[in-house]
Amino acid sequence: MKAARIHQFGGPEVIQIDEIERPRPKGSQILLKVGGSSLNHIDLSLRSGELKFLTQFQMPKTIGFDVAGEIVECGPAVTGFLPGERVAAMTGLAAGGAAEYCCVEQESAARVPDGVGWADAAAIPLAAATALQALRGLGNLRQGQRVLINGASGGVGGFAVQLAKLFGADITAVCRESHFDYVRALGADAVMDYQKDSLAGLGEKFDIVFDAAAKLETEQVKALVRHGGHVVTTRAEPRKIMESFVERFRGTFQTHFMLTKPRGGDFAFLLGLVEQGRLKPCVAKTFPLTETAEAHRYFETQSVAGKVILLP
Repeated sequence: MKAARIHQFGGPEVIQIDEIERPRPKGSQILLKVGGSSLNHIDLSLRSGELKFLTQFQMPKTIGFDVAGEIVECGPAVTGFLPGERVAAMTGLAAGGAAEYCCVEQESAARVPDGVGWADAAAIPLAAATALQALRGLGNLRQGQRVLINGASGGVGGFAVQLAKLFGADITAVCRESHFDYVRALGADAVMDYQKDSLAGLGEKFDIVFDAAAKLETEQVKALVRHGGHVVTTRAEPRKIMESFVERFRGTFQTHFMLTKPRGGDFAFLLGLVEQGRLKPCVAKTFPLTETAEAHRYFETQSVAGKVILLP
């Protein structure tokens, strides 16, 4: 089978399309014939070497952290799925989604409803689950609350805007001006340009600040979140972790560092919303698997609103 792999860390040019042996499912794993896989910022971190502490002894490494496909074989301990079913899943740290076949754990998968295409299904697992777990889980979002979403036009941010609107929140979306119409169409009530507008001088307080772009400093957050509110960020940095302990001790607000959990139940909930037309996986562009390096280059260098998808 073909697989997009890295043999060393670096830019998009280090990605190679290799011919390798097809994996076999073990235990509770299911083997998928891949219908699509999406790009996420963790793919860039893996490729560049930012996550080398997890991967340096596993080279060459097949990239891709979420996937949608048809089950072709089940491991001996699989109880919830059958060959021929269509599913979407997260791969976990094993990665491997950017390939023609991929093994995933059955607990990390959910059935894809009829009528939902491969590109839309592949866009859901990591990005949409991150938004869901950040807002409904860590942020404890309730109807009528005010939410600020930084990085609102990205893959995670776009899902966060839609989900916050479904949950009845009032949403301020922060992105670049060229994406204002995009995030308004997703449900944003107000928009701000991070390149021009001062968040610290906004003069408004929010129940939840979701930093999907992981760019806000603690001083900016303190000016935005109400007393006792929640801050959720997608990147844990040692300095910000220490600062968050100080603010939690003071009782001013709680900071949560997002680590997305591969919950099949969450994927099923999100895919159900897609089937009902209540959640839109906004696919910015698709690339064939053989052009994975070009997809990475596009994702890194362009101002992408939505998801970039790899198709076989």
